[in-house]
Amino acid sequence: VLPDGHLVVRGLEVEAHRRERVLDVGAKWGGLSASISAAGIEVDYTGVDLSEANIEAGAAAGVRFVHADVTERLPFDDDAFDCVFCLELLEHLIIPLSLLCELRRVLTETGRVVLSVPSPYSWVETTRELLGRPDPEGHLNAFTTPVMKNLTALAGFQIERRAGTS
Repeated sequence: VLPDGHLVVRGLEVEAHRRERVLDVGAKWGGLSASISAAGIEVDYTGVDLSEANIEAGAAAGVRFVHADVTERLPFDDDAFDCVFCLELLEHLIIPLSLLCELRRVLTETGRVVLSVPSPYSWVETTRELLGRPDPEGHLNAFTTPVMKNLTALAGFQIERRAGTS
């Protein structure tokens, strides 16, 4: 049983505070919003996605969405969010550091970011590499722990917790 205001996202227990402003970057159809609601946590949720189909699906579910290309400046003011989720997106970007810097910009000074990237050591990734098979998911990057520590530090973040899911 999780304490009040907590939910599990990609294998990591995350705290979400009532009425805080949450940004979900690469939100797809807004499934994170449903998870937060199911945990009984009331937040001011905004999803960002490039796909019109995802935005329409999220809007049909009553989720606030903004259409944006995450390789460009996000359409939000500085210090606009208390918490930003960026789940399984960085590995698809040519320059992931640019997005990390944007996340830092839109976060309040005391805000936090929840990141998730595939483990390059998972059996799926290792098997694919050993067999020389192409990556069907469009991953352009693989992030080891030292690489993530360096990237996040360059963007002004410090990793507080990490967890593996595969």
